[in-house]
Amino acid sequence: MAGPAGTEMGVRAGGRAGGYSRLEQEGAEGAAEDKIKIKIKTLDDSKSWEVTGEGSWTVRQLKDHLKSAYQLENQRIRLILLGRMLEDSHTLASCGLKDGDFVHA
Repeated sequence: MAGPAGTEMGVRAGGRAGGYSRLEQEGAEGAAEDKIKIKIKTLDDSKSWEVTGEGSWTVRQLKDHLKSAYQLENQRIRLILLGRMLEDSHTLASCGLKDGDFVHA
């Protein structure tokens, strides 16, 4: 997306209907095969976890991994990136998640 005088601007889509354009904006082709380290924090910052996954994982697979690795089987998990709730069917790469990102749960 071009800003004033042709400069590049980052994309921060609002709401769930905004799409996942951050990955396209940053040109991260082939990210689906890359290992990514994600930091996950609860909304009240009482707990945090660091998870290494792959860009090809779906959001559902990440949630399942969290549930089994951190004994959260009875918890409902919602993951939020840049103010958007991540859809279970999307891959981490298509959501624009990259190494070192923070996600709220």
